[in-house]
Amino acid sequence: MSKSKSYSGKLGGSHASSRPVGTRAIKRLFIIITEGETERAYFTMDIFKPRRNSDVRVQVICEKSKDGSDPKPVLSSMKNKLESLKQTNKLRSGDSAWLVLDDDDSQSEEFQALDAWAAERHDRFIAYTKPQFEWWLLLHYREGTRIATKSKCLAALRDRQPNYQKGKALPITLDQVKDARSHAKKLKIRRDTPIAELHEKAGALTTVHFLVHDLLTAIGVQ
Repeated sequence: MSKSKSYSGKLGGSHASSRPVGTRAIKRLFIIITEGETERAYFTMDIFKPRRNSDVRVQVICEKSKDGSDPKPVLSSMKNKLESLKQTNKLRSGDSAWLVLDDDDSQSEEFQALDAWAAERHDRFIAYTKPQFEWWLLLHYREGTRIATKSKCLAALRDRQPNYQKGKALPITLDQVKDARSHAKKLKIRRDTPIAELHEKAGALTTVHFLVHDLLTAIGVQ
């Protein structure tokens, strides 16, 4: 199923053109729901906080699964959050909703519901990493070629950051974030590739760089 999502399309048009003179702009919203504290800690770093007078709001929510391997609660939490915002008129067309999750030994069919959800609108997305989110963190320091297991991933990350702890933010700089994006781009993954399909591909991979790109662009960081 094709679901091309151009950057201008997903963020929606400017609300300022139809705004009455003298009223405040309605800020665009990035809703990011993660399945772990490590992901939440990463996206709440100062790097990703909107700058002063920015027209963007960022809300990061952690939704842990009881068994740590089921992506369904993350999707359910997102649906509930969007419905709540909709009921209170706090959700606008073009507000970006992102699910952040990793492989976690799930089955490809478990991601099909997430793919169907993302395909419904141009402002819904999934940031996925295999074998785990730490592989995306590793890309801030080096390429991740031939590191396809969780044990190798954690060993390689701790080789660069010996004090790394799950759920804790790393001392990552903006330049390192840009390095991670450059490393991820070499994977040549399309934004609209279904997660169920990526799950079946051999080796480690990530689509988190798409979220990072969109978020930094929205908050005014190049």
